[in-house]
Amino acid sequence: MEFSDTGPALLCIGLVMAVFPFMRRDSNLFRLLASAICAAAVVRYLFWRILNTLPPLAFEASSLWAWGFVVLEVGASLSGLTVLLYLSRQSNRSAAADRNMQWVDETLPRVALLIPTYNEEHEILERTILGARAQDYRNLGIHVLDDSRRDWLREMCAAHGVSYHRRANNRHAKAGNMNEGLAAIIASGEQPEFVAILDADFVAMPQFVRRALALMRDPSVGVVQTPQHFFNDDPFQHAFHAGDIYPDEQRFFFDTILPAKDAWGVAFSCGTSSIVRRTALERIGGFPTESVTEDMLLSLKMQEHGYTTAYLAERLTQGLAPEGVGEYITQRARWCLGLMQILRSKWGPFGRNGFNLITRLSIIDSALYWTLTFPFRIMCLLVPIAFWLTGTSVVHTTLGELVSYLGPAVILQVGYLAWLSRGRILPIMTDANQLVVAPAAIGAALTGLFRPLGHKFSVTAKGGDRSRIVVQWGLLARIGALMGLTVAGVIYAHLDHTMPYHDSDAFVVSLFWSYYNIFVLLIAAFVCIEMPREREEHFLTSETARIRLGGRQVMAQLRSLAQSEACFTGPAPAARGESIIIELSGSAPLAAQIEPAGNNAWIARLDPSDATRRIMFERLFSGAYRRPPPEFRFHAILGAMIRSLAGNTSRTTLIAANPCVTQQP
Repeated sequence: MEFSDTGPALLCIGLVMAVFPFMRRDSNLFRLLASAICAAAVVRYLFWRILNTLPPLAFEASSLWAWGFVVLEVGASLSGLTVLLYLSRQSNRSAAADRNMQWVDETLPRVALLIPTYNEEHEILERTILGARAQDYRNLGIHVLDDSRRDWLREMCAAHGVSYHRRANNRHAKAGNMNEGLAAIIASGEQPEFVAILDADFVAMPQFVRRALALMRDPSVGVVQTPQHFFNDDPFQHAFHAGDIYPDEQRFFFDTILPAKDAWGVAFSCGTSSIVRRTALERIGGFPTESVTEDMLLSLKMQEHGYTTAYLAERLTQGLAPEGVGEYITQRARWCLGLMQILRSKWGPFGRNGFNLITRLSIIDSALYWTLTFPFRIMCLLVPIAFWLTGTSVVHTTLGELVSYLGPAVILQVGYLAWLSRGRILPIMTDANQLVVAPAAIGAALTGLFRPLGHKFSVTAKGGDRSRIVVQWGLLARIGALMGLTVAGVIYAHLDHTMPYHDSDAFVVSLFWSYYNIFVLLIAAFVCIEMPREREEHFLTSETARIRLGGRQVMAQLRSLAQSEACFTGPAPAARGESIIIELSGSAPLAAQIEPAGNNAWIARLDPSDATRRIMFERLFSGAYRRPPPEFRFHAILGAMIRSLAGNTSRTTLIAANPCVTQQP
């Protein structure tokens, strides 16, 4: 391989390392230039790939294999190009919200806050209701919409002073629940101008309604969407004990993609943590029931009637991410099915709906992602295996040319996205994530395309018993089979030096490809073995607390907080069972009892009274805890992954991070 082959890749590495870090992320000019450079590298690669690396098209297995792969590759690349287009600009509406706060406080329009619920547990719903009641907005009605007809929930709503609604059936699932609930609210005499939506497992910070409502001063805005943040680890974060250093899977979407789409006028509702203009909702006939993703279709219908969706990128709510791999897959499969239903409807990219070109392109982008990305991910695993078994290659070129054309495209895209998102996207984790979801996503895409109607809404289960190890055996078996074939191929390649393709460039490419696939498969397999979760979410902190016991006071270092306990480092100030008073800055005193935890730590079991629970709720869900770091470091994430895969992240490691967590009864 000559310097002329590696030169373009080396130049791109220099550009990523020496130029990108000094560009301003909030400058649309810099974003446009960087996106254009990346797009040029991708287009250069695609032209070369199609014109110079394929065998003649023929009805032969090797030819069809190569051409089938490149069709998926080009489709996935086109999706990437549309993403680069959107990322070339971004919006930030916080300043507009600031300007409109006086309008909100002077007009105080009536808001109905809907909490649709199906099967969530008592503790989850109580958190959501308490967060809704803590809103710093006076003209607000809170309505719990129960689709499971639970008497205990009606009693809880009465105890907290919020309205409770139930219906006789579950027609049209969540959208139908909200439509019937809103109709009942209006029939009762309440006439809200705006409708806020909170999923039953989301907790709103006090400023949620006021801040989101501020953008409604513009009468053309039909929906205001805010980002979803999570106070627990998703399955990938939990698997590697990396919630504090690795972003949850949706951070890139909410922190990078949606602000960019908003700048192009194609942001869309994501359901929870949003506010809808009631008059606009009535014009489109209520919350859409034609798709199981009623939120995205809501924005499309709004746009058809001249209303926009505005995105306010402020941390105003916190919710529960799917805790198990099964629930995670169910949620993504529902999103895929819903998008396919939209594609087959009049609101698809080729329907008679009055959408502009950029909106149609946005829908096409989503369609390319859900229909081609996941089959392409599977194909990327099968290609090296096919080479080891048959010698069939999908890229007919030299190693030097591959590095010259593919290298710049990969380097620039990875570097640009890492710079733009502050490390919120990591390619190898993205590949593992797509692999885990792929079977369900492919099935949902085919089902939605060929049989779009008659599907039930699949609720993402939250809460429940997470104290046992759960293994996703079906998915693990598929991953294990791919892993076995890949490893066997690599071993064969190293042992048998007489194989026909041993000295070819295709051999080197397949070997590197196989090693990468093995790492991706290891990550996916690791995630399929779900380790137990603690019964409560612990929020790490480093506050100092004053401890009063008897007639003396001591200072103690707080390590973590949960709804029912506080964990401190250092020796316990008194014997087990002793009563103490904890004083934390900004909170009323808390009554507790001491329980030594070992490992130079002790636990304060908090008084289970309603008053204490209220104090802890207001503190934990104020937004002060569980803040994602501004930057995510690749080396820290990679280190956590390697330690976990090597078996070095044990319960001892967890105790070092939080010495109280593993000592709970």
